[in-house]
Amino acid sequence: MIEHELKGDLKKILNGKVVILGIGNPLKGDDAVGTELVDRIKNLSNFDCIKCEIHPENYTQEIISKKPDTLIIIDAVSINGNPGDVVLLEPKQLKDECFDSHRIPVSVLIKYLKNYIKDNIYILGIQPKIISYGNYLSKEVSESIDILEKIFTDISKLKN
Repeated sequence: MIEHELKGDLKKILNGKVVILGIGNPLKGDDAVGTELVDRIKNLSNFDCIKCEIHPENYTQEIISKKPDTLIIIDAVSINGNPGDVVLLEPKQLKDECFDSHRIPVSVLIKYLKNYIKDNIYILGIQPKIISYGNYLSKEVSESIDILEKIFTDISKLKN
């Protein structure tokens, strides 16, 4: 997704109380993309960030208690694209097999959360290059994280 297009799309949906979940395994290369991005944006005042790593199901009550208007799930997603490609998906666009490092599929987590958060759940997916043991990110995914950090920072400044 082109940077300015992605920024426009995110600006439209990041309204009200926003909770952002960072999902991924920090020991498996690019799978850490969600946790890495959440670490970088957690101090922005407009977003409530939760670093879930590989157990997002353990955070459902915390998410529900925050009563978000919008929930963004950031994760590595196999979209058959180029490493570092970014997509913004709605739950109905998910396929269970897109997510491969969690105890339960993200689609199951979303089905549960939809009982409490009616409409505004989105997945910000980044195509990984490397999902093997090693605590480093590929150059392509690192560059995407840099771009996304800037986009979230810019949007946060506009909303202040």
